[in-house]
Amino acid sequence: MNTLNKISLGILAITLTFGSTAVLAQPLTPLTIPNLKIKPVISDKQIKKLQQVELSQITGTLDLRAARPELVLTQKLRNLSRDTMTMDLDAAGVDTTRLRLPSRGEKTVNWKLPVRTAKLGRQAEMVQASPQLFINKGSMINPAKRFSIKLQLPQSAKKIIKSNKPLVSERQRDGSMLYNWKGENEYLTTWAVWWTNSETDIDLNKTVRVDRQSRVATVTVTVKNQGDSSARGIRLSEDFPPQDFTGMNQGSAGQFRTVKGEINDQRLIWEYALPDLPSGQSKTVRYKLKVKPGIPNVRLFETVGLEDGEPIAVSNAVTGNI
Repeated sequence: MNTLNKISLGILAITLTFGSTAVLAQPLTPLTIPNLKIKPVISDKQIKKLQQVELSQITGTLDLRAARPELVLTQKLRNLSRDTMTMDLDAAGVDTTRLRLPSRGEKTVNWKLPVRTAKLGRQAEMVQASPQLFINKGSMINPAKRFSIKLQLPQSAKKIIKSNKPLVSERQRDGSMLYNWKGENEYLTTWAVWWTNSETDIDLNKTVRVDRQSRVATVTVTVKNQGDSSARGIRLSEDFPPQDFTGMNQGSAGQFRTVKGEINDQRLIWEYALPDLPSGQSKTVRYKLKVKPGIPNVRLFETVGLEDGEPIAVSNAVTGNI
């Protein structure tokens, strides 16, 4: 089994960007909950009541091979108190469900929740789903004790390039891959997964080394071609806040440039055009950043591998102390 890195991204943004390239071809409508107005402040009595509701188990599937994919969930709720409890349950995209939970009892609730999908171009796609449960217009006080939600990608998908939750992959008897988001004692929030349909299969690994005296960060990106054919026309891209860093080297280690983003936000962009990389071969690229005064440590997000302007691989994020 293979574990994918846990990674984060602003998944509700109108436009998602990888490096300097906007890759969301159409707006992604945020998941909403009909007629639900979350109470900003709840009383101590309500908190004590919600603390007596335990989300003992969640199991679910998200099959993206279906014509209209849904997040199918089964949730077990347990009443830890001596009193019978009647509660309203809400989840993303469905109407309110009323549940009567007997003293010390347990009941199962089944959901079919809508998900949001979007194309990021010709070959990259994403899905967004929310397994979050609300009780009496308030968030769950207790985390899910155990959960397991399995994801089946479309048949055209070749590889997951990013997930904001940790996934474990399992190969099925028919050769397809099943991905499982599972854990214990965790609050379940919005889940987003990006994948590519490209035949090109590259892996990106990144490290950083910081010289404390000179405040120079040397970043190393290693690209490995894991596919059966040569990887051609691949471009590496990464962006940084220019108030934190200055790009130092040019030429063979790529190019730095400053671009104006949305809402007067400027970004320092590093780009590198990768030479043709034969199957099984690796290429290592290094570039340097000058860390500006007042920045206590170096935190760099993912480097993105782009094919024809679309993401096909994402590296790990790195941190280096000064």
